[in-house]
Amino acid sequence: MSISGKHSLLGIALVIGMVLSMAAPKTWAGCSDATLAGKWAFTTTGTIILPNVGPVPVAAVGRITFDGKGNITGTQTRSVGGQVADETFSGTYKVAADCTADFTAQVFLGAVLVRTSTVYLTLDDGGREIRAIFTSSFLPDNTPLPSILTAQAKRLEVGDDD
Repeated sequence: MSISGKHSLLGIALVIGMVLSMAAPKTWAGCSDATLAGKWAFTTTGTIILPNVGPVPVAAVGRITFDGKGNITGTQTRSVGGQVADETFSGTYKVAADCTADFTAQVFLGAVLVRTSTVYLTLDDGGREIRAIFTSSFLPDNTPLPSILTAQAKRLEVGDDD
C-alpha cells in the first residue's frame, strides 16, 4: 500500500474514532450523598390503592432539599382523589456510586404523621434532573398503600447554603 493510501486510512480511522467518542454516553466518575445536595422542584403522578376504597389518582408538586449529608426535608401540595392538602416531610437518603439513590420520608399533615414512603431514584441530565418511583408507602399503623407513583425533579440550586 502506498504512503498516501496509508494516510487516507489513518485519516478515516481518526474521523471514525472522533464520531464514536462524540456518540458515546457521558459517564460520571461516581456519586455520593453530596451529589444531590441542594434544592429541587418536583412533580409526582400516579395511582394509590386505598384500603376499603380501591384505586385513586394522585398528583403533587413540591420542593425537596437534600443536605448533602443524608437528610431530606420538603413540602408539597398533593391531591389524592381530588382531596387537596399541604404536607411536609423529612427523612434520610443514601446515594450509590452509580448515581442511583433511595430515600425514606415521613410525611406529615400539620404535626400528624400520615404515611411513610420509600422512593428509588436516578440522576439524569448530568445531575440536573431526577427520575423516581415510589417503592413502598405505609400508613402509621403499618397498613401498606400499594401504589404506582413516579416523580420527576429539577435542580433549583446547587450547594449547601440554606
